[in-house]
Amino acid sequence: MKRGRWALRLAAGAVIFLALGGPAPGNVGGCGTVPVADSRGFCVDKRDAECRRDHFAGRIDDVERDQCLREIETRCTGSAWPPGCSPTVDQTEACLTILLRMDLASIPTDELLDVYSECNVCPVGAP
Repeated sequence: MKRGRWALRLAAGAVIFLALGGPAPGNVGGCGTVPVADSRGFCVDKRDAECRRDHFAGRIDDVERDQCLREIETRCTGSAWPPGCSPTVDQTEACLTILLRMDLASIPTDELLDVYSECNVCPVGAP
């Protein structure tokens, strides 16, 4: 009877030791690199969201929206992050989420960007 208790305690201790000594989920404290978001892809997605939110809010009509969407390729050609700026995919997705929130569409984009800093992925003067 006592031998069974000790074996159970020993097994429980081993499980606890392995759980505490094992690797943490994710990259907690890891030295891995975080991928940098694609600057051209972000430019295209951001401008697309801006055109669509302006159209949804009635600030531009169908013709102006179509023109806005056509200009995206030209405006985003050759886009690159400024030196020293390397936003993550999560940072750029947070910006796009704010721009695509239809409950905020009534706020002009310039004002929205002043209120919500999510789109400030490369602040002026960033190292």
